[in-house]
Amino acid sequence: MRRILVIPTYFLLSCGGPQPAATSGATPSEPGAPAASEPGAPAASEPGAPATAASSADVVPPADGEGVTSQPPTEVATPPAGVAADCFGKALDLSALIARNACRAEGEGKSPPAGALSWATAPEKVTLASAGSTTVRVTGTNASKDVVTFDFALNCDPARGFRAKATAGAKTTLLPAGEEAVVGWSNWCDQTARCKKPLVRIALPPGGQVFMPLELHARERGLDAACKKTKSALLKPGPYALSFEVPLYSAPPSATGSLQITK
Repeated sequence: MRRILVIPTYFLLSCGGPQPAATSGATPSEPGAPAASEPGAPAASEPGAPATAASSADVVPPADGEGVTSQPPTEVATPPAGVAADCFGKALDLSALIARNACRAEGEGKSPPAGALSWATAPEKVTLASAGSTTVRVTGTNASKDVVTFDFALNCDPARGFRAKATAGAKTTLLPAGEEAVVGWSNWCDQTARCKKPLVRIALPPGGQVFMPLELHARERGLDAACKKTKSALLKPGPYALSFEVPLYSAPPSATGSLQITK
């Protein structure tokens, strides 16, 4: 008589017997976590997938200038040593400073570095009727990248230092300046002869300007260099090269323009 031995399944599993094959629907050891191959799990490239840290090779640098905020040039707000606050700035009216007796300096004068300042007349082209007059501004600009400190060596009549000249061909004519044009010539000469030419010290930041308004007269100066009275004639109609001497402490430059005298 045959006997059939029945071995329970759990006995086979505990003794290293054959394991049941994994099916495609088997779940991982952690309940509720979808397998990577499980349908419905979003791929890394699909929308909604969590972002991953980009490597340095994936970072695209911005184009030139993109995302960069330009900074304005640093403003120079403090006057240099030896210069009063009122005598330092981007737009200085020399006539107003002189009227307030400001910016006076003592001792050795200061000269600007060569080429640091540029000088011009404003307007550059002046048109005047014969015997007429107008106001012209002589303007100096700091064309360098540094603060420039310098001195004017002015007379008691400051306009006298800004001597005007009109040149046509080979002839240069001195034009009246300042009080010389409106007061008696002898009084003017006496006053200016006693003047010690005080120094006026200013400083300009890069791009800063100083200007001096002056009366321009369309006639010859009635005095020679020695302050002696000479004939004063009207300028003849025609074009002239116009220049003003700028009374700096040393090596006075000239501010140039043009003058047209009409009938």
